[in-house]
Amino acid sequence: YRGVKNTGLFGFAVVPISIIVLLFFSVVGFFAIFSAPSQAQPVGELMPFGVGGILVGMALMFLAFQGFEVVAQAGEEMKSPERNIPRAIFISFAVILVIYLMTTTAAVWGSQGDAPSWKILSHAGEGALLAAAVSFPLSGLLGPLVTLGGATVALAALNATIYSASHVFYAMARQGRSLPVEFEALHPKYGTPSLAILASTVLMALLVTVFPINDIAAIANLLFFFVFAQVHMAYIQYRRKFPDAPRTFHAPFYPWLSILALFMFVVLSVQIVNVSPWSLSFFLGWLMLGMLIHRVYVERHESGAFAHGKVV
Repeated sequence: YRGVKNTGLFGFAVVPISIIVLLFFSVVGFFAIFSAPSQAQPVGELMPFGVGGILVGMALMFLAFQGFEVVAQAGEEMKSPERNIPRAIFISFAVILVIYLMTTTAAVWGSQGDAPSWKILSHAGEGALLAAAVSFPLSGLLGPLVTLGGATVALAALNATIYSASHVFYAMARQGRSLPVEFEALHPKYGTPSLAILASTVLMALLVTVFPINDIAAIANLLFFFVFAQVHMAYIQYRRKFPDAPRTFHAPFYPWLSILALFMFVVLSVQIVNVSPWSLSFFLGWLMLGMLIHRVYVERHESGAFAHGKVV
């Protein structure tokens, strides 16, 4: 609400807590594995659900790797964005990937029980890390810490998501076509899109209250697949039409990486629909609603109902 600086300060306050908790969990888990390797839980057979199971896991975990686009969306409020945006995206991705791999390895190999670890963690659902922590040393301390880490992760993700969504609202309204120009209004003191922030917060709260968390994750993944597919198609088209345009960052292997991404979006979307068939209906309905709203405002704009980006 107070701008990118305060949003970043909030992230700096809560994200280190999450990182420390996950690193502590990983260290304790690896200590449990290597101090008593004979008691390490067997993982079980490789790919018990086959390639289809791997694809479903990829589709569901896609959401866990979201957030890097927020860096690009903050470009208007960033110093030297042409240099800092690529650097921030790659550094943050590398850090997150290492932490994810450490945490997952510790949880899978360190869990103990009467069944293979993947079954134990799968049955635990959202409490998988807590289920793994029970068999670790210092489990009495680790359990509350994992709970604290989960809460801080949720706060950090919510903070970044509201910031990102509100700036999308603002950018669409600023064009005077896609959304009402009221969302272009800036706070008189902080210079932030206050109405867009409020609308984003209310919309997220409504979705979380009404729909099950699994369906929300499936819907979010489908929307992300659709959005990023458009980004890749636009990128291919832009490079084709303007091959000599100045660029501060050159994506490698053009256009093959984008083509591979588009193919995988289709494959993973099919997996998501198989897991949550209802998510497809919501996705299509949401898409039609967006197209209807856009069409209404475009027609009003073309008929002169908008003048200089303002409703008259």
